[in-house]
Amino acid sequence: MQKMKKIILIIAVWTSFIVVLAGCRDESIRVDLDETTVSTSEKTSLKPTITNITSDVFVHVTGYVKRPGVYKLSVGARIFEAVEKAGGFKKKAQKDALNLAETVVDGQKIYICSKKEYKKMLKSNGGNQGGVANANAGQGSGMKGNLSSSVEGQQASGTGELVNINTATVEDFKTLSGIGDAKAQAIVDYRNENGNFTKVEDLTNVSGIGDATLAKIKERLTV
Repeated sequence: MQKMKKIILIIAVWTSFIVVLAGCRDESIRVDLDETTVSTSEKTSLKPTITNITSDVFVHVTGYVKRPGVYKLSVGARIFEAVEKAGGFKKKAQKDALNLAETVVDGQKIYICSKKEYKKMLKSNGGNQGGVANANAGQGSGMKGNLSSSVEGQQASGTGELVNINTATVEDFKTLSGIGDAKAQAIVDYRNENGNFTKVEDLTNVSGIGDATLAKIKERLTV
């Protein structure tokens, strides 16, 4: 009888031991799962963030500046910053010929005229600044009526020379066959209101300039 009691006691002790071991193992599994969850959360928080990349613009500064050339500027930069990049004005430069506060655009050509060129252009337009062709016309709001100059536009008046439709004056356009005062002024007004032409064929967008007219003068036009 006593032997039977010992056997039962031994069985009870082993049973208790096995139960305790099983409980510890479950706890270990639970802790491991918790650690895995924390690790996953930490990995999620380490995901890289996407930042916006600001692009740059390139402008060609030429004319009466100390270092003419192509310069890189930040988006939203002004013409005066482009001039500074080019070393500043030369002594003969007409500093107020351009709206220096105007925002530059990518691919823009900025020509700084001389005082002599400025006076000559004013004289040819009866002293009216608003009537002088704007080489940077249409590049941004507020450009219409601002005075700038272009060597190409001034040289275009000779017979047989190319006329740059983005810089030529009313008088330059009148050297073309079939272009009188009205059509010449219409081209300049359209350019001031809508911006520079991208190709010669864009002239047909101007009222009064059709395919037939363009065909007669196309060989003398450039952009």
